[in-house]
Amino acid sequence: WSEGTETVTLVLTGGASAGDPSNATATLEDYGDPDKWTRRLPIRFAGYTQAETLTNFPALVILSTTIAGFSYAHFKSGPNADLRFTDGSRTLELNYEIESWDTNGNSCVWVQVPELTNDAGIWAYWGRLDQTTPPYTTNGATWDPTFAAVWHLTNGTALGTVKDSTTNGYTATINGPVTATAGLVDGAANCPGTDGAYLNTTFNPSARLGDNITVSALVYPRSIGDYRGVAGAHVPTASGFYFLQYQDQY
Repeated sequence: WSEGTETVTLVLTGGASAGDPSNATATLEDYGDPDKWTRRLPIRFAGYTQAETLTNFPALVILSTTIAGFSYAHFKSGPNADLRFTDGSRTLELNYEIESWDTNGNSCVWVQVPELTNDAGIWAYWGRLDQTTPPYTTNGATWDPTFAAVWHLTNGTALGTVKDSTTNGYTATINGPVTATAGLVDGAANCPGTDGAYLNTTFNPSARLGDNITVSALVYPRSIGDYRGVAGAHVPTASGFYFLQYQDQY
């Protein structure tokens, strides 16, 4: 939605010859004008209570048939090609990635919020004909370059290809009896906890990670006991590991 220099091609049709005077009127429509969308919805993030402002933070937005004023029937360009988000001022278009889309229930959308503070607000727009899905929804732009890798798991019925949502392309492969199951956000991987059952990637921690890192995962353990591994990465040059695990005393 940011204004800038645009190239416009104007085509005049009719019976006039070159050089003849004309009173024809040409109307230029601004593609990015948010008022051209017929539906909009304010979204506020009241759950973040820290003092730090998070920059370009990918916030999870769940669109649902239970939200007043929202209906999948109001989309006019296929299932969701006319979905857009802006910042609170309605002047900056925001990157987003759709993790799942369910016209009968909840749809999970990750939206890159420029500055996330307590009660920060953005806008969702939809309801416009002849729109195409923006490239940023699939090219990794939603995830800041500081994200080394992001793995979503699919709809709970089939894992398929475990794609890295960032631009780094660390696709995961399935090893052993790992199956799909329902998750807190869309789907999840069901790992039985046996040897040889895991997801593996070509991620190179020595090339991507430093001394200060954050590793996060949503985990539903069947039981709590001694140290249980969630994620790990070997650093050959340092003969060490980055490791995320849980234990019953923490």
